[in-house]
Amino acid sequence: VKTIKAAGFNIVQGSLRNNEESQVGAVWDCLPVTEKTKDEINFHRLNYQSKINQFPGLFIIGRKDQLWISYKKMQEQFGGDNFDFLPLTYLLPRDKEELVSDMTKNPRVWIMKPPNWFCGIGITLISKTDELPDKKNVTCVQEYIDRPFLIKGLKFDQ
Repeated sequence: VKTIKAAGFNIVQGSLRNNEESQVGAVWDCLPVTEKTKDEINFHRLNYQSKINQFPGLFIIGRKDQLWISYKKMQEQFGGDNFDFLPLTYLLPRDKEELVSDMTKNPRVWIMKPPNWFCGIGITLISKTDELPDKKNVTCVQEYIDRPFLIKGLKFDQ
């Protein structure tokens, strides 16, 4: 609150003010970026004076599944040598056959994660194909990195 006031903003509860076809005023989207599968703010309707707390398309890097899909496109376009910094990822149920084949040929530990959760919620380590879920919801399964890159001794997201 102090930071917002120091920046010259006032905190006001209520709905957006409308000016003809444009939204004006501050737009503070409280839905966590990890819960989104699309932009919740109509950025095209915002007036040039509007203040926002996110960039269009931010959900693409905030969700593990969307990040992997974008990363694979970048690998295809610019080559694997330039995009070799994320662990191999499979998105279930879409990639289940491919993952089962990989797990059978190369036994190792994998980390299974919900695509839109954070702080370790819902994470499971697996090493056998019978531990894979049988559900329709998207699940990310990545190669487990036992010695990850750390910042000041701490792990960071993605």
